[in-house]
Amino acid sequence: EQLLEWSFDGRSCLVGVSLEEYRERTPTSNFKYENTARSIFTLKSLLNELDNFTSLTTFKIRRCSSLTSLPNELNNFISLTTFKIRRCSSMTSLPNELGNLTSLITLNIKRCLNLISLANEFGNLLSLTTFHKSWSSNLISLPNELRNLAFFTIMSIRSCLSLTSLPNELSNSTSLTIFKIKRYSSLISLPNKLDILTSLTTFDIR
Repeated sequence: EQLLEWSFDGRSCLVGVSLEEYRERTPTSNFKYENTARSIFTLKSLLNELDNFTSLTTFKIRRCSSLTSLPNELNNFISLTTFKIRRCSSMTSLPNELGNLTSLITLNIKRCLNLISLANEFGNLLSLTTFHKSWSSNLISLPNELRNLAFFTIMSIRSCLSLTSLPNELSNSTSLTIFKIKRYSSLISLPNKLDILTSLTTFDIR
């Protein structure tokens, strides 16, 4: 049995981990498994044994307000394509091992109010196409390594009130089609050479 999805939701008490089986609507009638775990607000760390879930494709954490860190073993999620973290207000940084998730396509970070920085290894996410970042009042910069994201197509930043600049290397993301930044009271300049983003179809700043 392969675990394909695991979600945390801090709004409920811990009820355990269970596998729920249902048939996919495909001609092969293969089984897909979903593992949903609900955690209490006081959860401070995740088990290192998570590194056994090498078939995991979707990782979601929500409303775990006391969670301070993610396990270094995160880099063993070699099949992970979607990573979403929301309302984890005690988390100040993401592990460098995040950069080893070379299959990651979507990274969504929302309302992690005390997040100060993103790992420099961010630039190793060579499959990343979509990056959403919102409501992090202490984040002041994005990693220069964004320049390595050759397939980067969507970038959305909202309500990062301490963000003062965007990396000039962003202009190297020639596949970027949608760029949105909203509510950026401390931002004083935009990257140079944005005019070379010839694939850009939506440019929204407000």
